[in-house]
Amino acid sequence: MTKKKSLIVLVILVILISDVGISYKVIQKSRNIDKNDEVIETPKQKSDEIESLNIKADALLSDALSSALESDDSIGKSFEKIRQAADEGNSDAQYFAGEMLFQGIGTTPDRELAAKYFEKACEAGNKKAFFVFGKMKFLGDCVSQDYEESAAYFYAIADEEPYASYVLGIMYNLGLGVPINGELASNYLNKAADMGYEPEINYSDKVINTGIIMPGTENFKLAGKNIAKIKYAGDYIELEDMAEQFYQKLKATENYSEFDEEINATCDIDVAAANFITLFGKDNWLFFQSENDGNTIHDYIGDNHFTDEELENISVNLTRQKELAESKGAKFVLLLLPNKESLYSEMMPAYIHRTDTVTREDALVDYLRGKTDIDVIYTKDSLIKYKDKCQLYYKTDTHANMAGSLVILSDMLKGCYSYNLEPDFGKLEIHSNDFLGDLGNMAKCSTRYATDTVYYYPDQCLDDDEKIDSLMLLVGDSFSEFLNLEAGYYFNKDIDHRMITEYNFDYNAATEAGYNSSAPDIVVWECVERYLDRLCTMDNMQEP
Repeated sequence: MTKKKSLIVLVILVILISDVGISYKVIQKSRNIDKNDEVIETPKQKSDEIESLNIKADALLSDALSSALESDDSIGKSFEKIRQAADEGNSDAQYFAGEMLFQGIGTTPDRELAAKYFEKACEAGNKKAFFVFGKMKFLGDCVSQDYEESAAYFYAIADEEPYASYVLGIMYNLGLGVPINGELASNYLNKAADMGYEPEINYSDKVINTGIIMPGTENFKLAGKNIAKIKYAGDYIELEDMAEQFYQKLKATENYSEFDEEINATCDIDVAAANFITLFGKDNWLFFQSENDGNTIHDYIGDNHFTDEELENISVNLTRQKELAESKGAKFVLLLLPNKESLYSEMMPAYIHRTDTVTREDALVDYLRGKTDIDVIYTKDSLIKYKDKCQLYYKTDTHANMAGSLVILSDMLKGCYSYNLEPDFGKLEIHSNDFLGDLGNMAKCSTRYATDTVYYYPDQCLDDDEKIDSLMLLVGDSFSEFLNLEAGYYFNKDIDHRMITEYNFDYNAATEAGYNSSAPDIVVWECVERYLDRLCTMDNMQEP
């Protein structure tokens, strides 16, 4: 790696770690819960009884368990018949086959195949499989990681499985698959203790009950998985007791140390950060929920559209900047980026209800394009186009990664100069694949989250006559830093880059400083979705 590239990678890491306030303060802008507006749970489902009509499967399972329960030495020999019964559709056998594959009893350990049998048993409503499969969903172990599914399985058995109740208490305290609710967190932790569970870590002291409900979760109700108990009859009426005995044997030998270690690590997650900074999504995606640095949750929900007056204020400010740029012989361009929450909405927690999938940024773009002659580059469509080809934002950070930055850069160059830069992700090289971004660091997430890939561009070998002969004034938030790092390859002149953080977050003041030190022929204002309010600012405005 070249010296320049090493420096760029170092700068990238510094930006990612430091951008979203390293020190944060707890705020309470969401409305308080009242007694008639709580995050509640649905009553536990009644267990249905399903009479077994699969004589072949019952016979295979009966024969296998009769042998397995005779002695511990014979348990492993019963695997093949249990697996045959599972393949015939018996949900008890499906759980048993999964557990034996999971533990390597009578067969080679195979967690991927075990997960498939567990899932079949769970789909049939067999609660014997709920806890172990819920653990796998919690971790994303050979299955897609999904806290919401995990919580639903744990909830269904929390009254009889103390460890499940304990874990559910932690999940409620941190917002893992369920909206944060300190009261319910305490209830489940206390329930586990009442059932005699003694955890390695006393988590009760870490519960925070803020009395705040997250927007969009007012009507959330946690529903447990449906339970369907097999009712054996006729010649196989004794199978129910045999299945219960075998279940207890397998449960006693199960050692899921990875889950236990992760729960202990989860206890170290910063509770304040989980309440006010880091939002836990699906498949280990982390999102930003602070109301002290933009408001990504309301951006996502879609209930914060600009008023007509605010839209007019923004358009007036941008129009005046356009006129000012033109008076100085420059072109003015607005470059807008979506929040990660908007681009990867499918990874957001399902418990947050959206009132409108048209965001205020979408509406602002439509307004500006319809009511003004301001040049607007909206990168959302291009990012959506390429998101299935390559991950474009970090899972554990608020920013686009270098692949996403390449797409944004491509849009900017095309919109400003009609310069065609087709994103070629195959040219990206990997610097590291164990990166933990700003959101993960602030919440003190476990190493399980340190899986983000940091890319870098190999040196661009462009001849001078291929480069753009232009002096750009680039004004923006931290996303613009990535553009500045890589756009330089395509220009003959250095970009005059102004970070608004250095000008009290005032675009106008940063732009004025640029005019005072250079004579740009193009001015680009970059703004990510959560900072759109800053476009309203009209302080320190020069007259054209």
